[in-house]
Amino acid sequence: SKEGGIKRNMIHYKLQQFIDLAKQNNATSFVLSTDAKVYLRTNNELKKLNDSEKLNKNEIDEIILSFLSIDLQKKLINDGNVECFFDTEANSKIKVQIFAHQNGLTATFNLIKNEIADLEDLNFPDQILTKINNLDSGLVIFGGKPSENTSSLMASIINEINKSTTKHILYLNEETTFEFNNIKSLINQRKIQKNVENYESALKEILKEHFDMIVIEEIKDEKTLKIALNLSLSGYIVLTTMKTNSTINTIQKCKFLYSNQKENELLEILASVLKIIIYKENQAFDILLNNHQISTLIRLNKLHQIKWVQ
Repeated sequence: SKEGGIKRNMIHYKLQQFIDLAKQNNATSFVLSTDAKVYLRTNNELKKLNDSEKLNKNEIDEIILSFLSIDLQKKLINDGNVECFFDTEANSKIKVQIFAHQNGLTATFNLIKNEIADLEDLNFPDQILTKINNLDSGLVIFGGKPSENTSSLMASIINEINKSTTKHILYLNEETTFEFNNIKSLINQRKIQKNVENYESALKEILKEHFDMIVIEEIKDEKTLKIALNLSLSGYIVLTTMKTNSTINTIQKCKFLYSNQKENELLEILASVLKIIIYKENQAFDILLNNHQISTLIRLNKLHQIKWVQ
């Protein structure tokens, strides 16, 4: 877990009830907040459990302190927010995002299945998997709203590649969510701040090695974006995820993250290295395949015209 770990085997009995309730309702997450009822998110819709009781400040604090370590408690007090992970059972992990507000605390518990889904069950297009598998370099981005868990889709694709081809794959993440068995490919997973100090250090080491594919769990700031672009320019296949609203919005978010003064530089690089954007919403996929027309529109910053040539 991040920032010093969490208390193990100390899940509050009420918290366990909420976890069980979320699973029974096939929810992807649930929210506990001071002086509020419980909310479940199912199929991207947030629903209030009207028959649940409001949780007061003492109850919320007791639940959250039941799994936060001293280090994380200090971070929450100092920063007003904290993020951590904990395991609940085999093949199940929970990502918790906590923040302070005027009434107390709010915590969102995201249920993550460690088990890698079979790609056939996700109805992912075979021809796109083939295109990814046949790449020799370039950037592939999996986009989706925060509730979509695009990392799970990306993990399923990596596992299909693992079954069919022999590649050396390096997976960089801040928290190990999925664990892979080496089938045909060799997959090494490195946890930032545990196996390597930071992304910059990882980049320096990668450029000395011969990997076929690099996986960056998520691009969420300029630092991780630049590393993904650098690796793509260096001849690696790079797979990553971003929280976005559409295929076009994925490019727009790259612009937002990148230094404003160097927008033309970014667009030139993206036009060159971007191969595929896969946007997932519920069970549907919107896929952008870069080609000469699209790369020209990216280079000229005419992103609104891309939808007419897809």
